Amino acid sequence: MTASSSAPVPTADFGTRFSAFVIDGLLLLSAQWLMFIVLSRQLQAVGLTSTKPCVPNGVALCEGPSTALWTMLLLLFVGSTIAYHAVFEGHYGATPGKRWMGLAVTDRSGAGPVGLTAGVSRAVVRQSFWLSLVFLFETSPLSL
Repeated sequence: MTASSSAPVPTADFGTRFSAFVIDGLLLLSAQWLMFIVLSRQLQAVGLTSTKPCVPNGVALCEGPSTALWTMLLLLFVGSTIAYHAVFEGHYGATPGKRWMGLAVTDRSGAGPVGLTAGVSRAVVRQSFWLSLVFLFETSPLSL
């Protein structure tokens, strides 16, 4: 008879987790900023953005970035953030920031990474939380 008594896995303190969050945020922000510049230049080259003034009942794409551009960029940022966390946590067991701080995301047994499905679930829940905070702030009477 084998008893599976697994010792509780120690959890990281707030400072270590926050440091990993900042490192991952800086890495993501750098990559997303480059994607933003490249994408906005390409979209400007094909005419999705314009410098022409708006005319009544005219084209919706006028005077600067359009709603379509901002929607595409939001989807790109959210999608790349979900992919970053899902792949690194699900497949490798840690994002670069977590790995640098000595943290790991493991399954219940502590044997290995959580897997891609659980990594995607974790990333979607994380992004849903941050997006809900942004939308709540934007729709509140205190918003700018």
